[in-house]
Amino acid sequence: MNLNAGIKNFYWHKYWAKITDLQKEVGLSPNTFLKPPYEHDALCEKFIALIRELGKWPTKAEIEVKNNKEKNFPGSSIFYRKLGNIKDLASNILEYAEKYDYDGVIKICADVIEQYKDYDNRKITKERKEIHGWVYLIKHGRYNQYRIGHTTNILRRWKENKIELPEEPKHIHTIETLDPEGIEKYWLNSFATKKMNGDWFRLASADVKEFRAWRKII
Repeated sequence: MNLNAGIKNFYWHKYWAKITDLQKEVGLSPNTFLKPPYEHDALCEKFIALIRELGKWPTKAEIEVKNNKEKNFPGSSIFYRKLGNIKDLASNILEYAEKYDYDGVIKICADVIEQYKDYDNRKITKERKEIHGWVYLIKHGRYNQYRIGHTTNILRRWKENKIELPEEPKHIHTIETLDPEGIEKYWLNSFATKKMNGDWFRLASADVKEFRAWRKII
């Protein structure tokens, strides 16, 4: 429902200071028409689908990448806010997986619960420290060789790349993130089949295009 459809801003501003005031007066919760809330079972289904896709418990970085790729997939903050921090989240997913016999998922959840059995919520909340940084993609001169890395100081890293390589590197793209290590790991795993000797990859233009589609994962 578009409450503002056909109503010019100057008209409703005569009677309500904010559009949310108008929503409340007609009996709607503010902004609920903009994005439907995620229900418990729907969140469990989506989280389980990602576990099965990855074959493991997803990191927050992997959840954020999925959210960026598919706009109807919730961000990590929604899962952790609605279903709890790690241990509680795993317990919720386990309960749902047992109800519908998701065998592979059950073991993964049980392992996570065992891993965090001695953590209280305070420790879990502080367990992951956000670090601002970048994940970058460079090309080695005229060669069709690419390197993926992460850094918290992008300018310094550019200079280091120039010193390390025999040919002038071409800086293709950077992704800004609060989890540079996790996002780097995601891309390294995504391109694992294209790995060459050392830390270089032979990427196709479609691979480079996919990497360049992401500007920020926060």
